[in-house]
Amino acid sequence: MRKERTDQNLSFDIKAKVWIGEHFKQILIASFTVVILSLVYVFYATSKYASIMEYQSRAVENMANKVLVLSPDGRVLQLAKKELSEYYALGILRNMVLSELLLDGNDFRLYNVMEVKEVDKNPKIKQMLNYFDDTKSDAYRSYFAYLETVFALYKQDNLPEWIRPVLNGNQKEEIRADGKRFIYRVMIPVEVFYVMNGQWRQGQGFVNVYVKGEFISERSTENNPLGLTLIELRVENYVSKQDVLR
Repeated sequence: MRKERTDQNLSFDIKAKVWIGEHFKQILIASFTVVILSLVYVFYATSKYASIMEYQSRAVENMANKVLVLSPDGRVLQLAKKELSEYYALGILRNMVLSELLLDGNDFRLYNVMEVKEVDKNPKIKQMLNYFDDTKSDAYRSYFAYLETVFALYKQDNLPEWIRPVLNGNQKEEIRADGKRFIYRVMIPVEVFYVMNGQWRQGQGFVNVYVKGEFISERSTENNPLGLTLIELRVENYVSKQDVLR
């Protein structure tokens, strides 16, 4: 019985060797194919990983070395972090003054501001607060004094309901940028709409703004990506209903 089983094993070994000999070429080709496919997969996976890492590296580099700024003509541009030219500094500061600094009666009425300490209910004012180093700075005290003045006009029903800047090239602007520091002056002609004695009226006026500050990259945040920091701020000749030029 044992001899018969041994003969069967020998017979199987012989058949296997014969089969391998007859199909050696196919087995060799299949082996080479598996090796080549494995190498191709490894190369593909490595290349893809390297591509992902390179993309992420470029993304991190862009985040570290570039910022988004608003140009004077309203375009959003990605620039390298370096000393801003007067042209781009002008666009940033002009946008701040026109979009966030100027206030009218609706800026308090629409947000139900009842006291001056509630003014940060307005998103424009809340955004402006990002531009001050601390609440003890001269610029912050000047801004808060400006808010108190404008809010007092509102409570006295002497602040126009709408104040709209008129950008027709007649605004007088001056900017000086030295590295990351700047001084910006502007006299803005405005058109106002207001209610007096139960009737809507329209008039014109001017608002004078003086801003001195710098761009501090260490103060960069999501709400202040350029680290804009105000050192001095003056808002003069703010228009009221009594002072409107009709």
